Amino acid sequence: MGCKKDDNSSTADSSTSNQSSNQSSEADSTPSTGEIATIQFYSGGVNPSQTYYDWQQEYFEENLGLRVEAIVADKEKLQPMLAAGNLPDLGKYAVDGDPTQAIEGGHVMDLTDYEDQIPNYTEKYPQSVQFSKDYKSAGTGKLYAIITQIGTYNSYPMDVGCYAANVRWDIYEKAGKPEVTDMYSYLDALKKMLEVYPETEDGQKTYAMGFYPSWDGAYMSNAGRYTSIMGISGTVVGYNQYNILEDKIMPMIEKGSYYYESLKWMSTANRMGLIDPDSMTQTYDITQAKTKESGQYLASMAGNYCDGYNTDERVNADDPSGFMPLIWDGQHPVVNGDTVIGGDTANPLFVSSTTKELDACLRFVNMMFDEDALMVMYGGPQGELWDIVDGEYVLTDAADDFRATGSHTFGTGESSSDWWGDWGLMSATKHSKYNTEFRISDSIAYTEKKIENNKIVDMYEDYYGYRRPIEVWTEKDLICYEPEWRRLIETMPSDLQDIQNNVKGVVCEYSWKIVMTAKDDAEIDSMFDEMKTQCDALGIQQIVEWGKNQIEAAKSNIGKYE
Repeated sequence: MGCKKDDNSSTADSSTSNQSSNQSSEADSTPSTGEIATIQFYSGGVNPSQTYYDWQQEYFEENLGLRVEAIVADKEKLQPMLAAGNLPDLGKYAVDGDPTQAIEGGHVMDLTDYEDQIPNYTEKYPQSVQFSKDYKSAGTGKLYAIITQIGTYNSYPMDVGCYAANVRWDIYEKAGKPEVTDMYSYLDALKKMLEVYPETEDGQKTYAMGFYPSWDGAYMSNAGRYTSIMGISGTVVGYNQYNILEDKIMPMIEKGSYYYESLKWMSTANRMGLIDPDSMTQTYDITQAKTKESGQYLASMAGNYCDGYNTDERVNADDPSGFMPLIWDGQHPVVNGDTVIGGDTANPLFVSSTTKELDACLRFVNMMFDEDALMVMYGGPQGELWDIVDGEYVLTDAADDFRATGSHTFGTGESSSDWWGDWGLMSATKHSKYNTEFRISDSIAYTEKKIENNKIVDMYEDYYGYRRPIEVWTEKDLICYEPEWRRLIETMPSDLQDIQNNVKGVVCEYSWKIVMTAKDDAEIDSMFDEMKTQCDALGIQQIVEWGKNQIEAAKSNIGKYE
């Protein structure tokens, strides 16, 4: 049985668009005075420089009567800014996800009386508005925080990214395409791959994969390689994990837990000689280089990204090489699904209480949720990479060039490969009229064109019958979606954070020892028992109880926002 996407988490329908030119539905909100306002946006801007492009500023001027000066966020300066007051017109002013200081200090505006001026948010996404009033209002029940990134995080037109058992498909075939039916036969297959490819062409020793401590926090982050394709949510709450498939909460530091099974699997891989012995000391960047540059790693899972390896020179060489995901029944990749609350709940948007450009701020906020405007913000000016022809969305010849070169030069003379920004709706959200994603690279049509001439994909299709791995997962109903209720989890109380600060050192130390030094399963159990005993003595059960209560409450309350 596969995992079901929350039926009530799809993006709300937007009003019918009449866009057929560069004119946006936002044009009606342009002030009749002809004056151009300038607003400052702390934590605004788009990739890669966190500013806005000239073509975006031209859109703002023409359709909103304003320009936006983006101010790069600096966490170290946020507290002094809040203490001093007089904040920039717009900004992300929550401290570690908590807006209380900004609200109680009177630094941000109560927008409840202005809801009718931002209808693209308040009328189309009432669930998000209610969440904001309930969880981001410092207990006032008022609308202060605008939650952005509503809709579809990723349309997964090709695959599920790193949340998969990606392998060097060329080596897998040379190893005889050994059958994989579970996580342990997967290790057997990797062992055979190393046997046929023990070192790179330039003589460097190969491994199945390597770990790193760079991302460790409350626990060993690399354990996610196992759980992320076994239907276990990546949201750990008070040392509790949640099984999406079975709707089950389980404490992590218990024998038989998903975390225990992860460590046991990683230890097995190490004892089989599959793991880079430098794992305990190397950084994330080094593992990326060994995956994408030197080619020393033959597998890539959660915590590493292999897409950069699959260059045209490699996938279409005389002896092609490239990564593709192995898929088997019982594998359940966990990915982000749609959200009607918003993906950026920890960092919402506020209007400063000292702004002298309130109307301009509200126009800009409303635009952030406007479908027609976001076709431009994510896709570039209409007529360049995309257009509307006879009422249908089409990609232009320039989109072919963008796909081939990875860069586009706009009519303003600016060139870029990526101009993603934190807008009101996510980039993979589909326009309600044109039924296509806002960002062109998120569409199936764009993806199919991109892999049209690809020898590695040809080999993959010969094996699975599909060119896009997402089709295999979908046919088998294997994909799990992160639950919407995780957005209702509250910040851990400070006294429990103090306990966790002591516990996490024990958990990480023992986890690494289990993975990299245990000689057999009996030693794994012995080390795990020692870890649990020490964690219990430090008070971990208080954290576990809090986390369990949080999950149960969140699951009970989520219906209010569906």
